[in-house]
Amino acid sequence: MNEPFILNKDYICRFIKPRVRDCNKGDFGRLLIVASCFNMSGAISIATRAALRSGAGLVFAASSASALMPVRINTPEAVLIPLAETKEGQISFKNADLLIEKANSCSALVLGCGLSVCGDTEKLVKKIITSVNVPIVLDADGINIIAKDINILKNTAAPIIITPHLKEMSRLCGKDVDFIKSNKESVAAEFSKEYRVTLILKDFETVVSDNSGRLFRNLGGHPCMAKGGSGDMLSGMVGAFLAQGIAPLDAACCAVFMHARAGEICGEEMGCYSVLASDLTNVLYKVFKEIL
Repeated sequence: MNEPFILNKDYICRFIKPRVRDCNKGDFGRLLIVASCFNMSGAISIATRAALRSGAGLVFAASSASALMPVRINTPEAVLIPLAETKEGQISFKNADLLIEKANSCSALVLGCGLSVCGDTEKLVKKIITSVNVPIVLDADGINIIAKDINILKNTAAPIIITPHLKEMSRLCGKDVDFIKSNKESVAAEFSKEYRVTLILKDFETVVSDNSGRLFRNLGGHPCMAKGGSGDMLSGMVGAFLAQGIAPLDAACCAVFMHARAGEICGEEMGCYSVLASDLTNVLYKVFKEIL
């Protein structure tokens, strides 16, 4: 196993570049986010806002119609795709063909934040990841769904980035949380190699790996980030960088480093207790100014 590279600002500057004056939204990608259900509607709102704050040219937010109100209110810049839903307010499998067609017309896809796990979403996630050709960020309930049938990752054409925290990683690989926490780098490297994915293993020091054997560790961050919605923000950022044409491993590294730096800024300004994921998103402009 290779020694991990410690992420730093100089490395991130290789991929986050100043923009020329002669540009338009079409130059910066189209991102589709498929996420949320009625009682977890914040996930798609946070991910969408983070993606737009991270420079994506167009972001399409697709969810059950009852879950899109937070996006409509908080992020009017997004394009909404209201979907048919189950009686419980989850995205119906009836939307599968529509979402596959839409995803393949975009530059990248984020799938799974706040989606919930039911018969419809299980079939939906499996069909999408085996039918879509653009890079996919698989998060939260998307991870929980594929954990039941992990070998599906070996039957995908699209590059996939998976973003588990330690408990989700335990479901994916069958190892207990304490073992994973003590062996993050080797666990990440082995999983990435076996399943041909880019992996963001989230913890207070996050590890990023891919099937080439490259390994990265991020030392930044702040305890204020231990709050619901922080992972949704990270997924939106990764999706935005993918949509802008950054390669999966590099997109993951950029998002992890800049997400952590946003946490440091919020921690310095607001302390440990009161920071929300929306606060982290709102200081991303300061992170970009530091990078650029």
